[in-house]
Amino acid sequence: MAQFAIIRMQKFQVSDVQGIQKHNQRQGTSKSNPDIDYSKTEQNYDLLNDQNLKYESEIKEKISEQVKRKPRANSVVLSEFMVTASPEYMNALSVEEQKKI
Repeated sequence: MAQFAIIRMQKFQVSDVQGIQKHNQRQGTSKSNPDIDYSKTEQNYDLLNDQNLKYESEIKEKISEQVKRKPRANSVVLSEFMVTASPEYMNALSVEEQKKI
């Protein structure tokens, strides 16, 4: 079977940040997607941070450190990247090897 990589990038404005945080950190339950298996939430991991972050305050802090003016309301403030591979490839790796990809 073919092995392939998937890389997805999506840009978000400040109005989207709270929803993205809730989605990424599995805060609350989804009414629109009944297929989510919440028993697997503990398997989720953040490659950069040991604990959950408050995205909006982190973003505003980073922007204020680097930009002198307030960004426009429709400015892109967050870019999300998801990197994964075909199930055949990923299942052949240990969890630690998957985190290094």
